[in-house]
Amino acid sequence: MGNRAVYVLIAVVTVAAIGLLWGSSIPLGVPSEWEWNRIQYPGGLGAVMIESALALIVSIFLIGYAWLGLRRIERCSGAERFGWLIGLVAIGVAWMISVQESTPPTYRMTKAAWVLYYPGASGYYFNARYDYPNTDEFLGGYEDRMKEGDYLHVGTHPPGLFVVYRGIINFLNGNPAAVEAVLQTQTESFSAAFDVIEENNRASRGLKPEDRATIWLAVLLTHLVAALTVIPLFALLRQEFSAQTAWASICFWPAIPSICIFLPKSDALYPLIAATFIYFWVKGFRDRSWSEFLIAGLVAWLGMFFSLAMLPTLAVAGLLTLIHLKKLVESERSENNPDADDATQKPSPSLWSGPLKAIAFAVAGFIAPCLVLLFVWKINLAAVWYYNFINHESFYDAFERTYAKWLGVNAIEIMIAMGGPLGVLAVSSTWTKSALTRSKASDFQGVWPCLAVWMLLWLSGKNNGEAARLWIILLPGAIWMAAYRLDAMFEEADSDKETKPHPLAAWFCLLILQAFVCVATTMRVTGFSLPGPVEWLKRLDEIF
Repeated sequence: MGNRAVYVLIAVVTVAAIGLLWGSSIPLGVPSEWEWNRIQYPGGLGAVMIESALALIVSIFLIGYAWLGLRRIERCSGAERFGWLIGLVAIGVAWMISVQESTPPTYRMTKAAWVLYYPGASGYYFNARYDYPNTDEFLGGYEDRMKEGDYLHVGTHPPGLFVVYRGIINFLNGNPAAVEAVLQTQTESFSAAFDVIEENNRASRGLKPEDRATIWLAVLLTHLVAALTVIPLFALLRQEFSAQTAWASICFWPAIPSICIFLPKSDALYPLIAATFIYFWVKGFRDRSWSEFLIAGLVAWLGMFFSLAMLPTLAVAGLLTLIHLKKLVESERSENNPDADDATQKPSPSLWSGPLKAIAFAVAGFIAPCLVLLFVWKINLAAVWYYNFINHESFYDAFERTYAKWLGVNAIEIMIAMGGPLGVLAVSSTWTKSALTRSKASDFQGVWPCLAVWMLLWLSGKNNGEAARLWIILLPGAIWMAAYRLDAMFEEADSDKETKPHPLAAWFCLLILQAFVCVATTMRVTGFSLPGPVEWLKRLDEIF
């Protein structure tokens, strides 16, 4: 499939997705099982245009910055390149907030106040604030709490998020200067929402400025961590591609619809951890560095300390390892006796010693913090993960899902969640000859491990409902896959100056289209039902 065919497919997928969201009333999910809700605009198209103004303005800065960076990134020094990445992080945070603020008043950063405060939406802050003020006691009794069988938020997660909230609470308590500095940055919509929360909780539990500051700081940190994902992604892609291709690929990251829709849920935190882990894993093999494998093990543990969602990323690493070992075997055979039959040659024992030692260091990096928690805080993380898994399975016992229906719905949902341009670029890397050539030549062939894990999750039916949110941790893989396609496009630009449309101009247009899709999807789909007190939404409407 050539470039033009890919462009046509992107256009078709994008138009179909926008038509589904805005031009139809087709359920976004499976009725009676799980559906995403559409945001309504009583004022019609005019109201939509007015609401989208902020995001459209910020998108000019995002796309302009991406273009300037593309022109410069190949020639600049390492320090300047890092500066460009930090700038992309800053603009990414501004973009994500502006897109959310372009929805109707009750769906802006108002959602952040409710989602992070009320236990029905997450529960991590609420438990850290009211139920477990003592971290030592909390960790010591965490395994017993998992045995209670809660199959919603708390029972399906390791203790990492609770510890983070406890840390933020401890930092802000007794630190009025920090509280004031944090509150100076809150948006009007968040402030109004928390005013309502304070009003509703005045009788039962009086809320202090520290409570508001804790929630808002958690919101800001979640946005920052989500945007920071571009840094390890860039470093990972540089293992295989030019700086130009790596930059062009990561610029799609802030404009992925599902990230903006589901912020500030903790799911947006995990891609940074996943991308960092894969980077050190790949680089450890390339450099034959035990220290990098040790870091990879520590990062993997950190991901598992927060969520079992890290498991698919570990599976990606396992497949990358198998591909790399296969490459080593082929290379040894070629060097020793290129004319011999491959089947008659056995790999030398020394070939395995290096990779096995490196993996042992990664395992040590993973196990060491587990042992610290076991001996210091008496928490057995292996047991916690077991109960988390059991509790997660109990969720589907309580909420029935029809496998056959979700098989089709999930495929459509994840394409919309990624955005048509990025989704097609990623998928087309598996059947485009030029992209496959690059993948085959690489030491790790990143396309296939990422695709295999996506397919296994899809076919397993483990996430029937909410795949758009639960699979956010795998989105760095979509960027990696798309990079093979973009690299092929840019090579055509170098080899054939007459290629029409010019691939650099095509990339620029695709990024504009991705930003448009992100705005259109975020303005139409809400990732949260906003219950809380009955009068909550009415009060917010009155405030605005």
